[in-house]
This record gives sequence, C-alpha cells and structure tokens, in this order.
Amino acid sequence: AGGLAEAAALGAWLSTPALAQLLGKAPGTVRGWGTGHRPRPGFALERRKEGNALWWRVRAEAKAKKRKAEQPA
Repeated sequence: AGGLAEAAALGAWLSTPALAQLLGKAPGTVRGWGTGHRPRPGFALERRKEGNALWWRVRAEAKAKKRKAEQPA
C-alpha cells in the first residue's frame, strides 16, 4: 500500500495503465471500477472521464477511531 499512500499524498491524477500497474491489476479490470471503489483498506478511488481517457485519483480514507467499551461504574 506504500504506492497508494504516496499517490494519495500527491493527489495527482493517474492514467488507467499507471493505476493498474501500481495495484498489480490488468487495465481492463481497473476500467470497470467506479468512483468510490476501494482497492485496498483505507483507500478509495475517484474516477474522471475525459473523452476516451479515464483518470484516477487515490484518496486516503480517515481511519476509524476505536472506541473503548464503557467501563461499568
């Protein structure tokens, strides 16, 4: 997930082949995903189409805080 974290930190748009390579997936697999797809826990994708090209931005999701169980009084 190191590459995803770096991509999320940069906020840059990635081409479908670049994202596929980053994730170790086939470009055809990635093309079928939509905005909100979560390729790994803690990361979501934003999809943008321009003409025939698809672009992707990786977003890191906020980590849910673990709540301590309330202690009996």
